[in-house]
Amino acid sequence: MMEQDINNISNLFKAVSEIASTTSDSTLFDMIGNGSRERVHSAIIGFLLNPKAHDGGEMCLKEFIKLIPQHNLGAFNPDFNTKVELEKDLGPVSNKGPKPTGGDVDIFIEDKNGHALVIENKIYATDGYYQLIRYHNSLTNFNQTHTLIYLTLSGKKPSDKSFGRSLGDHSLRPELVTTLSYSKINDWLSKIKEYCNLAIIQNIEQYQSLINKLIMKEQLTNQILSSGESYKAAINVAKNLEDARMTLKREFISNLRMKLTDLLYCDERYSLEDYNNPRNSKLVGFTICSEPSGLRFDVVIDWRLYIACNRNYPNILHKDNGTWDYVGDVDAYNFHDCSEFVSEYLSSEDDRNVVTFCAAKQIIETIYIIEGMRNK
Repeated sequence: MMEQDINNISNLFKAVSEIASTTSDSTLFDMIGNGSRERVHSAIIGFLLNPKAHDGGEMCLKEFIKLIPQHNLGAFNPDFNTKVELEKDLGPVSNKGPKPTGGDVDIFIEDKNGHALVIENKIYATDGYYQLIRYHNSLTNFNQTHTLIYLTLSGKKPSDKSFGRSLGDHSLRPELVTTLSYSKINDWLSKIKEYCNLAIIQNIEQYQSLINKLIMKEQLTNQILSSGESYKAAINVAKNLEDARMTLKREFISNLRMKLTDLLYCDERYSLEDYNNPRNSKLVGFTICSEPSGLRFDVVIDWRLYIACNRNYPNILHKDNGTWDYVGDVDAYNFHDCSEFVSEYLSSEDDRNVVTFCAAKQIIETIYIIEGMRNK
């Protein structure tokens, strides 16, 4: 690899580190696999905007409209009687003629006087053909005054096809649309927590973590695609990532084995042997043998560090795989996604000693527990 390639990778790492520093751990939305679905985001935002949905609803709505310029807000009057509807049907889609109509609005908010806030929510989907101009024409035909809001991760403008540029004088004027970013939504979420109860606050904070991750993902993608050099650097990193991961796993297992050898030095009941799994070369580990009981404990890294025993003790061992017992929390030593402990391990020599010592203690404690169960 040439020196220029190394420099490009270094620059990419620096940019990526700055972007990734704003993210947090996995959220409930990651667990259920709905983090990038627009309808999920619309449902959360719609719930928080609904004055009748929770105690802080009216104030949450009033804080939200502060994000909209007054000249676009019109006569919208938020109060307890405001209605919020998801997937509002404006009639069948018709793209024929000079005034296309119809479609489903992601979030439709209507005050008691009939003025509507129309929120088109985009996470990764592209604009539909004539999408915003169809909403505008439909509501105009209904004689309903309205404000159009286009919500995206980065606050980008709608496409020409959504405005209906090809319609000439019948296209939608850009100044009639307010663009909002999810960064603004995040600021709004931080503000409205003061109006919400503890349960909703906890959910909002989970949602904010998800938003941060989605924004980070888009920023990383944009950084990688910002130039040919950045894209090439990312490809080089991807090509070598698995080798780096395997090197890390082997090093960690070697240090962990030495630490366990030291801790078990005076306990002649246990001996350590090499681990061999010919069916999976990516598994790295060693085996602890208990001479009095005949039990064998495999200490292995696949994606995560875990202990496997040659007998099944269902009250202790992790049941997803029958005999696996993960050390600590499931993601505490995650070498695939670089959990906090793994990141700490790579920080300094002192941190490496601390992390391996903690892992070794947890392994010994787990083994003693299993031995104790066997002797009951």
